Amino acid sequence: MAMLTNDEITAKALDILECEFGPAAHTTRDYQGLFGPQPGMSNKGATYQIRKPPLYEVNEAWAASYQGVDDDYVPLTIDKPRSVDVRITDEEFHLNMTSFEDQVLKPAMSALAHKVNLDVMSLYKKAWNYVGVPEVITSATADFLTAGAIMDENCAPRDGSRAIFLPPAGMAAAVEAQKSLQNDQKKISDQFRRGMIAKDVLGFDWHMTQVVRNHLSGANTGAGLWDGASQTGASLLFDSFTASSAALKEGDIIVTPYYDVNPVTKERTRRRNVVVTSDVTSDATGDETPVPVAPALIAAGKTQNFTGTQSDADDLLLFNHVSSYVNKTFAQGMAWPKQAIAIAFCELKVPKGMDIGATKTDEDLGISVRMTRTWDQDSSSWKVRFQIFYGLAVLRPEWLVRILS
Repeated sequence: MAMLTNDEITAKALDILECEFGPAAHTTRDYQGLFGPQPGMSNKGATYQIRKPPLYEVNEAWAASYQGVDDDYVPLTIDKPRSVDVRITDEEFHLNMTSFEDQVLKPAMSALAHKVNLDVMSLYKKAWNYVGVPEVITSATADFLTAGAIMDENCAPRDGSRAIFLPPAGMAAAVEAQKSLQNDQKKISDQFRRGMIAKDVLGFDWHMTQVVRNHLSGANTGAGLWDGASQTGASLLFDSFTASSAALKEGDIIVTPYYDVNPVTKERTRRRNVVVTSDVTSDATGDETPVPVAPALIAAGKTQNFTGTQSDADDLLLFNHVSSYVNKTFAQGMAWPKQAIAIAFCELKVPKGMDIGATKTDEDLGISVRMTRTWDQDSSSWKVRFQIFYGLAVLRPEWLVRILS
């Protein structure tokens, strides 16, 4: 068997990793190169604070009314070491290994890519906007158009970067539902042949992915009622739960009695959703249970994000219903524009003492992978590692829309 050189192996590994990226490819790489101690790197720690555009109120009087610059930051932290580690015995190496690329390299890099994609799709827990119904495959054209409308209402860019990622069953249902739409005949023909929706349909590029996450909703035992009127902030109080019960799960969406507002005009749009940010167990009585949520509810000012009223003892609506969607497991497809999610890789150095080793980085795509190989004489085997080190951040969670299935 002809062995590839260390540079050839790592270069091929990088190519395969890039080709296998699905959801991970649909992220901004604007912050790549900010991590590491080498010259030119601007950040010397694991976290980079990304400034969000500040909001200002318009003064409608002749007299000046000055306002401060309220900077808001989102942290991007490099905290995800991932590797595929392979041991190849001398017997396997000399007798069974006909193609290192096919038997080791390709499947290893495919596994790494799927893990990165899965980490991206796991960000659904940060999103409070959604379309569809739990345990029902979303396929109606109106739902996908609504996903785009939600992005529009939150001032997401229409720059051609919006994409939808669906599980196989979701994609099949969407193709079936849209087969009769009047549209470009080439696109319809392409969808028929490939079983996939073409690009630039209903304002999105469409992708099927096998790494869609499932969400298990909370048991919500005892239902739950709002405990107090006109609540605001990042912690909401509820009562009427069963005492000491696993009421809600991280990623559960509560549809509040409030209405969302356009971030610029502050005009009312649709119901204000919030997402539960950590698992909730009701208190010892079930009657004063705080629930952490995002976004924090803000009633006035430049960061106002809701309008309307909320009364004491209003029903807690889990995915917009009191009880129908408790303790359910359902897939979480997602749609987002590219600038909503950021990913950054740290370039790993090659340690000394390796039999072979190399790091390759695609500066344009911002992806880096390291391969090392050592010899273990006690077991008469080769130890090969493929490693990546990266971080993810949701820059604009209001631009993410979950597609329930």
